[in-house]
Amino acid sequence: MAEVANSEGVTVEIERDGAIVRVMPFQPPQAQKMSREEAGEAELARWIANNEIRKQREAEQAERLRLKATKK
Repeated sequence: MAEVANSEGVTVEIERDGAIVRVMPFQPPQAQKMSREEAGEAELARWIANNEIRKQREAEQAERLRLKATKK
């Protein structure tokens, strides 16, 4: 009954031993949408983090090349 209630989005009622059993569809809580400002701030934070990682990788690569050149 729960599967029918969820898939059809309806309340299913049956009577059993004189009692009415009602099965209602389950609707999970909706994720709260971010405002445009919050979305922009989140994207900026992600971009900054990715940029820092890229800079760190480039610095590490430059250091490896420098060490390789000094070994020769």
